[in-house]
Amino acid sequence: MNIFVSDASPIKSANNLDDKRVIKMILESAQMLCTALHEHGASHLAKYKPTHKNHPCSIWARESKSNYKWLLDHMFWLSEEYSFRTGKIHKSYKDCYGDLLVGITFIPDGALTEFPNCAARQDMNINYKHINDVHEAYRLYLTDRWASDKRPPKWTNRTKPF
Repeated sequence: MNIFVSDASPIKSANNLDDKRVIKMILESAQMLCTALHEHGASHLAKYKPTHKNHPCSIWARESKSNYKWLLDHMFWLSEEYSFRTGKIHKSYKDCYGDLLVGITFIPDGALTEFPNCAARQDMNINYKHINDVHEAYRLYLTDRWASDKRPPKWTNRTKPF
C-alpha cells in the first residue's frame, strides 16, 4: 500500500510510473479511497473492504477532502495512463470511480496536507524516508525499484534496471 508521489501533480505522478506500478496503483488507490469512505460512514459507496487502515498513506487519504481529491485525481490519471498504454479500461476504475467521486462529500473539509514519505522497502534494502523532499524520495525509490519496463522513469537515463 503506497502512493508514489514522484511529483506534486497527480497527473505527472501517474505519467512517471512504470507499467507494473501503473496497473497496481489503480487498485491500491481505489482501496485507500474505499477505506476512507468506510472510516467516514460511507461504506455503502465503497466497492472494496477496508484494508491497511493504519498505513500512513491510508490515514493521509482520509484526513481531508483535498487529500482524498488528490488521490482520486491521481487514480483517474493512472487509469488514463493505463488506457493509453494498453488500450483497455482498468476494472478498479470502471467499478469504483463513480462511487468514489460521490463519496468525496463524506470526507472532512481541509487543505492538502504533507504527503507521507513511505519510500522504503526493507526486504530490498531500499530506504529514502530520511529525505525531506518527498517527491525526490519517491523518484529515488522508484528508480531503485524500476525493472524491465518498456520505458525507464523520466528522471533517469538508464536503459536497463540495476
